[in-house]
Amino acid sequence: MRQRDTRVYLGLLNDVRERVETGIAMSSIASKALEKTANWGLSDIEIAYALSAPWQAGVSTVGSPVGWIMINYSR
Repeated sequence: MRQRDTRVYLGLLNDVRERVETGIAMSSIASKALEKTANWGLSDIEIAYALSAPWQAGVSTVGSPVGWIMINYSR
């Protein structure tokens, strides 16, 4: 599972990197992070996971109650 997550997050990060390099990237936390990566001394994997944390938190926050509601209604 971690290998799959890493591939997905790095793929998304590389997509943003390509957009930044071609000048078509919109301003975002990912594009700003890529601009500052050298200053932070973080690897691409570390940046990708750090950028994915808010998304993961949102999925967990919404997914858990929805799951419980579906379980209770299915009885």
